[in-house]
Amino acid sequence: MITRFVSLVAALMLAATQVAIATEMKFDGLAHPLGFQTPNSSVATTIAETYDFIFWITVVIGLLVEGVLLYAIFRFRRSSKRGVEKAKKFSHNTPLEIVWTIIPVIICLAITWKAYEALFYLKRMPEKGMTVEAIAYQFNWDFRYPDLGITGAEADKPHAELSSAGVERYVKDLVVPVGANIKMDVTAVDVLHAFFVPSMGVKVDAIPGRVNHVWFNAERPGDYIGQCAELCGGAHGEMFFNVKVLDKADWVKWVNTRRVESGLQPMPAAEIATVMGTTL
Repeated sequence: MITRFVSLVAALMLAATQVAIATEMKFDGLAHPLGFQTPNSSVATTIAETYDFIFWITVVIGLLVEGVLLYAIFRFRRSSKRGVEKAKKFSHNTPLEIVWTIIPVIICLAITWKAYEALFYLKRMPEKGMTVEAIAYQFNWDFRYPDLGITGAEADKPHAELSSAGVERYVKDLVVPVGANIKMDVTAVDVLHAFFVPSMGVKVDAIPGRVNHVWFNAERPGDYIGQCAELCGGAHGEMFFNVKVLDKADWVKWVNTRRVESGLQPMPAAEIATVMGTTL
């Protein structure tokens, strides 16, 4: 009985491994086949890895439990060839009960360790990095760079992905440099909002009278959609913004262009690098 049980467990774990490999090949480019966006920061990668770690544990548990149930149903069932008097009747197995007590404890400890490790990484703000303020209001965003003396520009053209036939959506850009730690100070001026960028792995409430903190570090240049994730009124579904990640040279140009437009003198590249907390 115990030997068959162990063999069944091994077979189910092998099957789960094959499913994982096949799924990874089929959904190449996604963090998870259920639809997570491809991570573009270490924060998003940490979240995806933690989710996948727990997900595959639950897959193995589900296969194991269902496998044992099906095995017991067909192996010990009453049938035309096996009458009531021959059907298996048992209720206790001390070694087996010890095994299925110890294994869940080990699983819970593993999940606790993985989750704590991820939370510690996500919640600990890096010492070096650039502070950006995000201010939410019905129904848009303002972005400020206090260490650079500038603010984000107004939207000057429709967003290619968010606009559709007959509907042009103008969204503001949160412009950040690639590879730098971005420390967001998030608040609101009217009602509850939420700052949410799936590809960066960040989501935090924007609350009037309170500043919440979150951070990320974009790994690849490009444009990434963010949005308000808290029901905040009639135009909540239109409250998007765009995270524009620039390489460091283009970032320096953008900063100084905004400074000139704001009536300020350009900053030396080395001083901008100091604000970023990284090298150019």
